Amino acid sequence: MRLRIFWVVATVLLYGCALGPDFKRPETSLPGSYRSPITPDESRSLSDLPWWEVFEDAT
Repeated sequence: MRLRIFWVVATVLLYGCALGPDFKRPETSLPGSYRSPITPDESRSLSDLPWWEVFEDAT
């Protein structure tokens, strides 16, 4: 009896995956290239900054 219930539940769950319309990927417009507004010289990592400047500590 348990085996029959298992197969019924498994069949219903697997059949549920087949329902619904087929997925159609939406079209997106992407730029040809990516350019950052910040040059690498201007950008500094948080790990590059002294901790007393980050936390504004006077010590």
